[in-house]
Amino acid sequence: MSARLGWWVMIAVMTLLAGRMVLAARSAAISNFRESKNAARVGSDPLLTAVDRQDSLLTVASLSSRDPFRAWTPSGPVSAPRTSTAASVPAPVVPPRIAVLMDTGSSVIIEIEVNGETSPRLPVGGSFRGWTIAGVSESSVTFIKDGKRFTVPRP
Repeated sequence: MSARLGWWVMIAVMTLLAGRMVLAARSAAISNFRESKNAARVGSDPLLTAVDRQDSLLTVASLSSRDPFRAWTPSGPVSAPRTSTAASVPAPVVPPRIAVLMDTGSSVIIEIEVNGETSPRLPVGGSFRGWTIAGVSESSVTFIKDGKRFTVPRP
């Protein structure tokens, strides 16, 4: 079994070395092509010389600056990620849902639901997850959160 493993390791190393040699030969051929092309155009039309410099196919085909065995990293400055205007607007505040309201005439006990969590029984003035029960009237319950008042119709 170890002879077979050694054989596969040797094939892998040879393949990697052959790949590097092919890439090196291709890179040398491209750079020689550029040099011969520029040498042939010395004194020729400046417009054609400018086109040769800006030719995107030759720029992409150049492998001399990139090692194929390393991870690619961008060469230019990395810009900050874009933030949309919708992300900068705060989400609307959703008041809690009244789960249970018990009114005995002299006192009121309320259970509220905030983001799927139900509070224990709370009297007027009690708080749960930042929501404080400010008051109870015949038609609504008033909550306070972060200094803002929210009125919820009584069930």
